[in-house]
Amino acid sequence: MKRWKWAAYGAGGLVLLVGAAAVAVRVFLPPAKVKALALQKLGAALGREVRLADASVQLSGVRLSGLEVSEVPDFKAGKAFKAKSVTATPRWWPLLTRREVLVGALAVDSPEVWVSPAPAAKAAPKASAPAPARNPSGAAFSVSSLSVKGGALTYTDPKGVSASLKGLALEAKDVRLDGPVPFSLGFDYSLRSGGAAHAGRVELQGSLDAGGGDPAKGALTLEPLSATFDGLKARATGKVSGFLAPNIEAELTLPRVEGVLPAGSALPSLSGPLKARMNETGLTVETLALKGEGAALSLKAAQDKTKWRVSSLSAAWGAVRLAASGTADTGAKGGTTVDFKAKLEPLALSEAAKLVPGGAAYEAGGTFAADLSAKGPAAAPALTGEVTLKDAALTLSKQRLDGVDGKLTLSADSAAGTLKGKLNGSGFEAKLDGQDLRKAPRVRVDAKLDKLDLSTLPAAEGKGREDAKASGGTAPAPAK
Repeated sequence: MKRWKWAAYGAGGLVLLVGAAAVAVRVFLPPAKVKALALQKLGAALGREVRLADASVQLSGVRLSGLEVSEVPDFKAGKAFKAKSVTATPRWWPLLTRREVLVGALAVDSPEVWVSPAPAAKAAPKASAPAPARNPSGAAFSVSSLSVKGGALTYTDPKGVSASLKGLALEAKDVRLDGPVPFSLGFDYSLRSGGAAHAGRVELQGSLDAGGGDPAKGALTLEPLSATFDGLKARATGKVSGFLAPNIEAELTLPRVEGVLPAGSALPSLSGPLKARMNETGLTVETLALKGEGAALSLKAAQDKTKWRVSSLSAAWGAVRLAASGTADTGAKGGTTVDFKAKLEPLALSEAAKLVPGGAAYEAGGTFAADLSAKGPAAAPALTGEVTLKDAALTLSKQRLDGVDGKLTLSADSAAGTLKGKLNGSGFEAKLDGQDLRKAPRVRVDAKLDKLDLSTLPAAEGKGREDAKASGGTAPAPAK
């Protein structure tokens, strides 16, 4: 009985102690004082003007409501951040006894961020990079639970590029500077640039290692990353090492693509390794080797600011084999310029027909090949090179082509071509001569057909059926 009595006394004493502590907090840290202190400390730390609707301290933690942060130096320059509320629940005992800032939970409700980079200033002489900060106070830092809900970010730049993130949700556990921090992140996005608009969603699960506060030692693990772009969903697993000059090693999966080819045709899903690195000049793709059902894609390329150099690009789909290399400059005066070479290996038309729905009906034969270069503005480059047909055959609208050989030679502003074969069993030959094609085109076509059987033409067949109907007869069945 005495044991229960002393337990009751102890519980009552604990309740009185907690109550007294709560009253003491309210007395010594009233909301007005907490708000003034928060405004002073945040403004000094951020070098910006700060607004708060309310602030309070309780045993359960610190809550800042209606937080707003300006652009540099004050709100006349614009607003950079706002949040409906920020709530931090610290662990009081480690803070008071060991100077360790251990936060039990940190929750940010409906944060909004605005980013608008200023025009690039003249580059200053390079100075040696300072050593990363190593927490000079000696206080440890960790957050047991981090939650961000209803977040949004808006980005605009002077060149008219804009991006927005909405519905951002982040959950993280055991947040600290040393060691991996498991987290999950998701948001919807939209992009606008040069009149083009895109939208999608990103979902990521993984872990983040801050490298003890040294960005060069940081790492991000993707387990996995799922990204949707205009309805197409891609997936990646892997790791990004070092945040100052990231190295990327990942396994990619690209989705099946429909709608860009004839109805019923689709590019298969592709998957394979990606190895790349980034630095101050851009991205270098060291390895990209994707494979799928009857298809493959590989790429090696390097970026130097606005210039891209593609050392090798190869693609295969069914019987199609394409190889390309060259350069592109997205920062060229007047718009993007290209200087590319592409070669299509001799393609069996019978195999190409299989990639088209109902292709067997074309009864295709022979080969098609191309070896072309494109140089100049990306919207209208000058084409040079050759396109060839060899012993081609095709049935189209019941017209049969056989034994067709052709060659088209292109230069910067001219074209010359020949085509020779049989149409419905009758020999034909055609010649093309085009001059000054980019300024004042002059085109001449000479053609010769040995014999034309009007009864085989679609219009003639239709006329025959109409005449038969008018006379009460029966039109012959169309040829199969």
